Amino acid sequence: MTGWWQLTRWTSTICIVVGLALGWVWVDTFRDLDRWKDELRRTGVPAQGYVYDRTDEQGGTMYFRYQAAEFPARARQLYTYERWVPCNTLCLAPGSTSQIWYNPADPGDFVTSFDELSFERGNWQVALGVGGLLLAVYGVGRSVADLANLRRDSRPAARPNPAVPGQGRPAGKSVLLINSTNLFGAGPPVRRARSSAEALALLEKLRGEHIEELRIGPTPGDSVRPVVEWLRDEASSGTRPRIDRILVHPDSPHAINVTRVLREYGYWVSMMS
Repeated sequence: MTGWWQLTRWTSTICIVVGLALGWVWVDTFRDLDRWKDELRRTGVPAQGYVYDRTDEQGGTMYFRYQAAEFPARARQLYTYERWVPCNTLCLAPGSTSQIWYNPADPGDFVTSFDELSFERGNWQVALGVGGLLLAVYGVGRSVADLANLRRDSRPAARPNPAVPGQGRPAGKSVLLINSTNLFGAGPPVRRARSSAEALALLEKLRGEHIEELRIGPTPGDSVRPVVEWLRDEASSGTRPRIDRILVHPDSPHAINVTRVLREYGYWVSMMS
């Protein structure tokens, strides 16, 4: 598994976990508000609320006036309170009345008969919840896309089949040799690149053509790393060249790492014994 995949996997996981946590804050907040409404109806002090004004801006707001006793009550003395209620499910006209139940410890806190609490509550939790759900959806989508890319890039190329014409001993025009010596021994005519720069130019020239075999050998004073990175980037971008088999000479620098990396990106790679 490549470092790139590990990074994107953790990024997607963090997005999903954080998004779901924020979404749960939204859900849990409204569950708490529903429980508080039930608690106010059960233990709150009943009173008659009078709608003395209303505005229709930003969804609408009702302004209630009612009388309630302070806590702790002093000789049953009543005070007039004014509080506003958002028009979420119902918007009463000025002059209307509604039964309310207020909190004896905080008379400004009440619930109406049509299930609305005084003041606007849970706004920032809604914003966090919506943002969290979008973040979680993004994380899931990114995970699915990354898994699809990983499966595509890890799919091995078709293995050469000697029984099929054209897949046995490679023809000269479809063999690319990256090697400045003759370690691969005698064989059919090949296209030889004696440096990584020549190899990249030749690969670009052969782009889209069928290459039955790519042989990678030592190039003293040079490195095949640019070629390996080119093959990796092509596979990552979905334009992997049509190479049936890659043969790595054991005397090549970092032959084991070259074989491992190319296999990770879906190439059929073997090392000469």
